Amino acid sequence: MQDVLVIGAGAFGLTAAIELRRRGCRVTVVDPGPVPGARQASADLNKAVRMEYGADRQYLEMVDRSIDGWEAWNARFGVNVYEPTGVLMLAGPAMADGGFEFESLRAVGAVGHTPERLSGVALVERFAAWRPGQYAEGFYHARGGYTRSALTVEKLAGYARELGVAVRIGDPAARLVDRAGRVAGAALASGEEVGADHTVVAAGVWTTRLVPELGPMMRATAHPIFYLRPRDPAAYRPPRFCVFCADVANTGWYGFPVDDGTGLLKLAKHDAGDPVDPDAERGGVSATRVDELRAFLRSSLPGLVDAELVDAKRCFYSDTLDGHFVIDRHPERAGLTVATGGSGHAMKMAPVLGGLIADAVEGASNDWLGRFAWRTQASSVPGDAARATS
Repeated sequence: MQDVLVIGAGAFGLTAAIELRRRGCRVTVVDPGPVPGARQASADLNKAVRMEYGADRQYLEMVDRSIDGWEAWNARFGVNVYEPTGVLMLAGPAMADGGFEFESLRAVGAVGHTPERLSGVALVERFAAWRPGQYAEGFYHARGGYTRSALTVEKLAGYARELGVAVRIGDPAARLVDRAGRVAGAALASGEEVGADHTVVAAGVWTTRLVPELGPMMRATAHPIFYLRPRDPAAYRPPRFCVFCADVANTGWYGFPVDDGTGLLKLAKHDAGDPVDPDAERGGVSATRVDELRAFLRSSLPGLVDAELVDAKRCFYSDTLDGHFVIDRHPERAGLTVATGGSGHAMKMAPVLGGLIADAVEGASNDWLGRFAWRTQASSVPGDAARATS
């Protein structure tokens, strides 16, 4: 039985710890905390779970399998960490060959799913909050929704502890320890050393501080998220309103129905983002970003123009240059695996991440891992096709 140290208690780290423990390893997780914490990419009110990745079959299959996992987690945890609201994909101009929405529709149909294609008139009849004429058409896919992301992290941490994982919060890893030609654990901020046969670095935007070799491949970026309180919350709850992507590959805008616990509706922008210091505060969305929100609401969701803007903050992405994760053994440092680079779209795949990371640790064959191989320059394979580039 090998000892594994996992650095980071977000979606990558906790799922890895759970799967490695289930495979018989002794596992310790260290994290600065709290868990969930405001500085984690995975810690927020909610995150979208969508199968739509343009023509990218691998990501589609990963999310499809993840949805099965989300449903299993709902049953295991006795609370809905995943809400299957369905996803509405809105196209600005009519969908056409090569466009994100058209290719997504074709791809999910090719694997046996049956999303409903909607004309511009039909989508407003069904989802009345949208401004008539703003979107030429779209489609609704019932297989999808959102995860309560902070709650998910909380439940995963609890599950890990139940399995016997030692989850140590408040004393983060300061550096990796090399001994006898291999990584042999980490030195914590307190000075204590935690030894391990294998170490997994899943430290999100802080990964390059422990593994600086990945510096040329990674950057931390900030993306705006907004929380509104609608005057008529019933108009923004399922089935009248659901998770949406609004011509997302061009605009970056996506959002969620009203959260029953807080009464808030979250909107966010999946775009190139702004470079950021990972230790900066998450608050402080610029006036320019708020202006972008107001313009989007005027053009698309007029009933929210006068909604109270309760909060606005920044979501930090652990970005890779190509938008793909890095999940692989280090090519030169024995005993070290890296699992990072969520690039704004990892949380939806949390139920399959643990298996991917454990396979990387064990050197097991996995058809999906090739895309996430160690690299210090961008892959030629395009990343998340939903992401706006500006």
